[in-house]
Amino acid sequence: MKKILGIAIALMAFPAFGFEMSEGYLRASAPGAPIGAAFMTLHNPSDKAVSMVAAESDLSKTVEMHNHINVDGVMKMRQVDKIELPANGKAVLKPGSFHLMLMGLKQPLAVGESGQIRVRFSDGSEQVLDLPVKKVAAKPMMHDSNAMKHGDHKMGGDGQMAKQAH
Repeated sequence: MKKILGIAIALMAFPAFGFEMSEGYLRASAPGAPIGAAFMTLHNPSDKAVSMVAAESDLSKTVEMHNHINVDGVMKMRQVDKIELPANGKAVLKPGSFHLMLMGLKQPLAVGESGQIRVRFSDGSEQVLDLPVKKVAAKPMMHDSNAMKHGDHKMGGDGQMAKQAH
């Protein structure tokens, strides 16, 4: 009886359903580029809201969750602690909004290849996402400049990041 009760508790703690992913991809990177990005739509079929709270991948040293915000007319990327998935809803990770940043790429993300990212949710569940690498043209984010501020880094129109002087 104790064994059955233990299994039932484990199933409640880690739901049997998974989060569904659609439209997922890794953006192809230039040789030597230190960063990459992942985009997708995550669907939460549960009647309870959850949040993506962490991500990791063998493709890079770290994976960070980011969002774009407009500060005085300048688009800036900021790391966030979580990305919310509403009950019976979805979270859209797309350019210019929430996305995953692969920091310290171990090799270029080449078109036609694929890579995996493991994401963790606030309910204790994890999911491995297999994402194809696609070439996607970057869209300009600002009208006055060809650069985007990224914390204390500045990202130029070529997608390369350089340390900004303070």
